[in-house]
Order: sequence, then structure tokens, then C-alpha cells
Amino acid sequence: MALIFSAAWLSGCRCGGAGGTRGNGIQEVEISLDPASKGQVLEGFGTSINAWSEPLRGYYDRPQFRALYLEELGATVLRVDLCGEAVPEREQWSAIAYRDFVLDGPGERAATYLRAAEELTRASGGKLRVIASVWSPPAWMKVNGSKGNGHPERKNFALSDRDLGVADGTKAGSKPEPDEPTRQRYLLSNKLRRDRYEHFAQSLVEWVRLYRAHGVELYALSPQNEPRFSHWFGSAVYTPSELRDVLEAIVQAFAREGENLPRLFAPETMMQDDAGNRAYLQALFGPGGVGAHLRALAVHGYVDGYKTDRDPRSPGRFFELASGYGKPLWVTEGGTGDHDWPAALDGVGAALMNALGPGHATLVAPWQVVEVEPNEHGLLPISGPTKKTAVAAQFFRSFRPGMRRIRATSSDPEVQVLAMVEESGPSEPRRGALVLISRSGRALRVRVRSARGQIEVVQAEVTDREHSRAALAIDASATLSAPSSSVVSAHFAVTTLPAAP
Repeated sequence: MALIFSAAWLSGCRCGGAGGTRGNGIQEVEISLDPASKGQVLEGFGTSINAWSEPLRGYYDRPQFRALYLEELGATVLRVDLCGEAVPEREQWSAIAYRDFVLDGPGERAATYLRAAEELTRASGGKLRVIASVWSPPAWMKVNGSKGNGHPERKNFALSDRDLGVADGTKAGSKPEPDEPTRQRYLLSNKLRRDRYEHFAQSLVEWVRLYRAHGVELYALSPQNEPRFSHWFGSAVYTPSELRDVLEAIVQAFAREGENLPRLFAPETMMQDDAGNRAYLQALFGPGGVGAHLRALAVHGYVDGYKTDRDPRSPGRFFELASGYGKPLWVTEGGTGDHDWPAALDGVGAALMNALGPGHATLVAPWQVVEVEPNEHGLLPISGPTKKTAVAAQFFRSFRPGMRRIRATSSDPEVQVLAMVEESGPSEPRRGALVLISRSGRALRVRVRSARGQIEVVQAEVTDREHSRAALAIDASATLSAPSSSVVSAHFAVTTLPAAP
């Protein structure tokens, strides 16, 4: 009963032939898996946390938060902010030492991130991957002496295409460029001083040592969150050549100190910003660049640093732009839509499907696990899990670090599917998982097949308007019955068939 495979990978668009309909109105769908195909290897799912809010700082200290993050949500990655307020001023870079970092008062936020990483790492048995981004270098290292842009009305600005050397265009987004005095004061002065590059690089060495002293080995490190944007909150801007230069200083500092350099990732720009991303990548990988030291290329799922990028083509566009550089692709921030149904299907469900599918991402960490009130930026409010949380958990819990994406196709254009399997081990069967999103108006009867192996579906669950991660019945022929407009995740075992003689 093997199927003939489509040669196309699922790419976030609707593909495949039409599915059949039974007399009772149930839609027949066949999911075809190719366990021998080779896609990207997953590094993990997670979120950032936000220590700017006092209620959230208290929430992260609760044992219930650790259980929710690691067990109910199934996160395996945590993204933290290396807060510049914790680093005391020193005239000589060599005098910067993590033992002097201030972890109360102005450094209270830094302590929150550190404590959360320490507790979650311990609770995970050391398996959690902690990645760190800088929102702003210490204010004393910057041209404007401020952690943000200093604008009294909390306005934000962005480097223009001209600043990035790509065109005589306007700034990112739809707003016109500010007048020159405003531009100089609130945009171009929100930078790391050239005479403080070594100081900044040394501070990152010390951050790695501080986290290690608390039992956390940083998995990865980014020198700047959103280097094109000058925000009223913690931020700094770098032109492409400046980002290249500061990364070079970081590489040299870790080498000089004999310290292990975490995986460097950059540029953490907007994934839909083709011109800007091209400029940053060309600088990082061009002559005199530091591309050999980068371990991942990271982007954010916004259009302007705030508004969620809902264009399903954006992850694929960045993949096409960056694929020639041979680095894993990460999504390290992004909005995830609303919490009700079907918003959760079309928001966080589509975002994760597109990041892994056409975006070929190996690590995905949306902005914020929790917010005080439900909004597009958090996976849940403090009051408790929502439909959005359940959909995210079906991806997080199904696809685990070390699993490899395989080809998966659907016979129905209204059913999208992604699948991953564990890498080949010494014995079979191999374990795998799939997640499908159905936008069909009819109930589904889903059959999972493989031309290169025998599939046994061992567990499945569904989220729809009426259910949140409810168990689904499975029959002996690896067939699932699923409601219309739903997200289904299934775990399976696959035994590879011998090659034909």
C-alpha cells in the first residue's frame, strides 16, 4: 500500500493533489513520508523571557514556571539578554571581571535572566540550550551614554538603506527619515564607541564566565539584537561594516583569553528585510569578514521590530538569500499571533510551520513565553495556557533536538505537514513525529504511509476549537480521524524496508 512520492518538499504553500471525499463527508487524506530524505537537523525550540516587568520577574522564580516551560511546553532553548547595566565602568578593558558585575539595583534584570537560566538548566539536567543576545552595550561604552536612544517621547528610528550602503532609499518601514539633528542625536549616536570595542568584547568573555560560574554553559552568543533599529529601550545600531568589526573584536578577545567561544549568531535583523540582510551578510562574509566564525544566521519575525511578519513567504525568502553561506538558519524572535481559535492555527501554527518548512530553520525561539495579558508576543498569559500555548507545545514536544527533517507530502492542498525522525541509530525502528495543520472544512481521515518503510503511529493529539492537545484514536493501519480546522501531532516508529534486489 505504498504511495508514489511527490518530488516537492512542503514549503508552506498548499501543494499536492486533491484528497478524496467519502460518502459521509469525511475527507480522505494521505500523508506520504520519506524517512531516507535529508533535511535540516533541529537544534531546538524555546522563547525569550522578559525581565523588564516586575510581575514577570516574580513569575520566572516560581517552580510552576520551570514545569510549564520544560514539561508542558517542551522548550529546549532559552534566550536571555546580557544586560549592560550589570557591567561597571572600567577605564582599561583588562580590568573588566565578572566578579564585579552588579546583580542587584541597576543589574536586577541581569540577575533575573541569570537565575532563570540557572534554574531551568538544573531542572533540565543540563540539556537546556541557553542562547544570549545583547540589547545594548553598557551605557558607558556608547556614544550617547544611554542604554537606549534617549528620545523623551519613546520614539524609535532605523538606519536607512543609505546608512547600510545599499541604495539611496528611505529608512526601514513606512515612516520618512527624521530631520538631520534628530537623526544624529537619536539614531547615529546610539552606537558603541570605537574606542570601546575591546571593552565590549571583554565584557562578553566575562558574561560567559559568569554564566558558567552559575552552572550554565552558554550555547550561543549574539553581539546585538536588531542592529538596524534604534529603540527608546535597550538598543544599539551597527552598520554592516561596524557589525563585522565588533564581531572580529569578540573573536580576538576570546582567543586572547583562551576562552571557549560560544556559537556566534548574527545579524538578528528582520527576515523580510531583503536589502538590509543582503548588506549585513555581504559584510560578514566578504573580504576581511568573520563569516568563518559564525555558527548560525539569525533573523526575527517582525516587519519593524514590533509588528508581526505574517507573510508566509518571508522565511523562504531569507533561506534563499542566506543558503549560499552554508550556515544553519535560526529565528530568534518574532510575534506569534492571537490566542483564540482559529487565530492560534493561523498565527503560531503557521509561523512555526513556515519557519521549519520554507525557512529550513534549525532553532526557533519566538519572543516571550509569557506576558501579563494575552497578546501577539507571548505564548501564554500569566493566567494560564491558551489555544496558542497548546499549538506551540505540539511542535515543541514533537520535534526534539537532534531530529532530522524528512520529506513529507499531503494529498490534500488544505493540509500542510512537516515530519522529522531521529538520526539513524544502531537498531530499528526509528522514532519520528509529524505535525499537520488542516484548514479543511471537513473532518479528516488521515492515513500515514511510506514507500521506503513501514510506519506505526503510536500516539497522536489534536488541538481545535473544542480541544487542546486531546488524545486521538489510532487504528492498526496508521490512520487518524481528525476534526476539521485543527492541528494534529503524531509520534510514529518507522522500520526501513530492504532495498529491492
